[in-house]
Amino acid sequence: MCKWNNTKVLEVKGVPRDIDSCIFNLVKVLNEHYKTTVACCCGHEKQPSRISFDDSTEMILCTHDQAQQISKLFPPIN
Repeated sequence: MCKWNNTKVLEVKGVPRDIDSCIFNLVKVLNEHYKTTVACCCGHEKQPSRISFDDSTEMILCTHDQAQQISKLFPPIN
């Protein structure tokens, strides 16, 4: 599913989940030390990576250029 076209299985709250291998380590650490994840996708080199948590928040991982584009969607902070 990721650019290497494979997934790894991570058990989240007793349920096995297929995780894109390119973000597997990050998702594993987040589950172990931060919050429980409920969904994730590496974006398959077409979109930013997304990790969804059980409290309805999400983390988006993107390139610097993508982040600059996203920032333009919001009002300036200063």
